[in-house]
Order: sequence, then C-alpha cells, then structure tokens
Amino acid sequence: MKTLTTLTIVFLLILAFGAFAADVPQTSQVAQTTTNSGFKLPLTGFSVLRLDPMTEEIEIIMKTMLVREDSLLTKLFEAKTEQQSNRVLQQINRLDMDRELAILRVQMRYARLDGRFDLEREIKGKIVSIVTADLEVLP
Repeated sequence: MKTLTTLTIVFLLILAFGAFAADVPQTSQVAQTTTNSGFKLPLTGFSVLRLDPMTEEIEIIMKTMLVREDSLLTKLFEAKTEQQSNRVLQQINRLDMDRELAILRVQMRYARLDGRFDLEREIKGKIVSIVTADLEVLP
C-alpha cells in the first residue's frame, strides 16, 4: 500500500512537471518582432527604452533633488542647535518649490526650442506666479 501511494505521488509529480515544462518556451526558439516595414528581427533578451532629452533632464532633476533631500535630512539629524535645525528645515521646505521650478524651466526651454511660444508663455506665467507667491510668504 505504501509503495502504491509513493508511486502515485511520483506519477502526479511527473505529470505536473511535464505540464509546467510544456509551458516554458524552449531555448532553441528565438523570439522575434516585426518592424513597420515587415522585417522580422530577433529579440536579444532585453531592450532599452530611450527617453526623450527633456524627460532625461527631468529624471536628472528628480534624482538630484532626492540626493539633496537625503543630504538635508542628514544635516537636520546632525544639527546641534535650534538655529541650525531651523535653517535646514527652511531648505527642506523649499525643496518642492525648487524641484517644480527646475522642471518648469526645462519644459519652458523645450517649448521655446520646439517653437511653441504660447506654451512657453504659459509656463513662464506659472514660474512667475510660484516665485511671486513665495515672495509674499517671506517675512
């Protein structure tokens, strides 16, 4: 009886593995993609997504701001006096605005380069309103 149970379990495992193996593509098969002109090209395992230059610049800004934020948080943790803490907190509070202004400047420059002067004016208006609102908040 014990042998029969063991053989049944082994048989079921073989069936399960066989079903799994049938779903896995064989390594000899080459994946292909078709281009717009109809040519079939082999896929080599991965592809690299290239971002447009404006998006790359924005990504750099985001990464730079994250590094800056980490640095400021470290300074806040290491601050010895209340005055040092307040100075670092002010810089941390400005991070969001600095990030937004930097991104808007990049967008404005690319709008100008693309000849989209109406969009450039609109973005410039946003920048002016952000800076003006910040000046009104200052003591």
